[in-house]
Amino acid sequence: MKFFLSHSKKLVLVAVGVISVAASITVDAQTGLDKYMQAAPQKPAAVMTKKEWFELLRQIYLKNRDATIRDGRRHDEDRAILKNILSNDYNVRCKYDLDVTLNATFTMMNSIVWLQDYEKRMNDSSSEKRERDLGDEKRARDSLASSMKSIKTLCEDPGAEKVKEFLDGFVAESEKWYQAKQEQLDQEAKAKQERAEAEARAEQVEAQAKQERKEAEERDKQERADQARRKRAAEEAQAEQARAQHADALRTGKAEVKNAYDAALFYNADDGQSLMFRPKMQPDGKVYALFGVLDKVDEKGNVLRIKAGTNYAIITKALAAKRGSGFVENLRVGMGFRIIGRYVRNTDYNTVGGETKTAATFEAIYLSLQ
Repeated sequence: MKFFLSHSKKLVLVAVGVISVAASITVDAQTGLDKYMQAAPQKPAAVMTKKEWFELLRQIYLKNRDATIRDGRRHDEDRAILKNILSNDYNVRCKYDLDVTLNATFTMMNSIVWLQDYEKRMNDSSSEKRERDLGDEKRARDSLASSMKSIKTLCEDPGAEKVKEFLDGFVAESEKWYQAKQEQLDQEAKAKQERAEAEARAEQVEAQAKQERKEAEERDKQERADQARRKRAAEEAQAEQARAQHADALRTGKAEVKNAYDAALFYNADDGQSLMFRPKMQPDGKVYALFGVLDKVDEKGNVLRIKAGTNYAIITKALAAKRGSGFVENLRVGMGFRIIGRYVRNTDYNTVGGETKTAATFEAIYLSLQ
């Protein structure tokens, strides 16, 4: 029995130890979790010093674009801190509602920082803007006077003087804030200017690069055009040389005239197609090459009239001309053919409408379907 009790006691002690360890682990785990779940504790308003509070207000002032130390989320905290400072550091005692004194004091503090910023803005503004904003300045100064009057009414002597002493210290401190804010704004303006200049330089570099790319493209385009012109000129020169060599071979009998092209080279004929539309006033007797559609045959095939559009030309001595292979057998009225002939005269003819026109007349040298 003693043995059983002894062992039972040991089991209880072990169980108690296990429970204690488990509880400890639970507390430690909860403590570690709370450390990350909860925000860092803030210093109670009742123990925040004037220096610490002024530093907090300075941060609010610098963060806000407007000249203000107000933060709606901190209204109760700021009033509690101000109450502690005025009561403990300056021994301010008020006969009536202390809240009114606190609100008036904080309003004066905010008016002070606003007026500091306002004076600088007015120095940098045009006279028209200064005149327009004078009402804002008057309201701010009236607020200061009204708030000071309320404090003198509410607080025991020398409470009002102590509040003024506190505000004088705030003025000296907040002037430093103003200078710091101006430096901050100047730095921001400088940084903005530097960014703008950097962007302008980047745009200039990009514009220059774009212009250089454009000029390079123009040069490449011009070079390609020049190469194409040189190629065409070389091809034309080569073709001209080939024509000259072929013409020389035709004239020396080394090559046979086979078509109208060969005949044009052999006789050194010029292009006479335009003469069908605009005959010369005086025929020049030169040899021309032209093309037309057979419209009419006269004098048993010796005189041919050809047509191009609504204009005509007359071909004489067709029977005496040299002719390409199959010309006589295959030529039909309404069929086109080629002529190499000498421009010898102009011939007048009447149209169906009775109008008189002039047709260039050629003595046939060579006639061909090709």
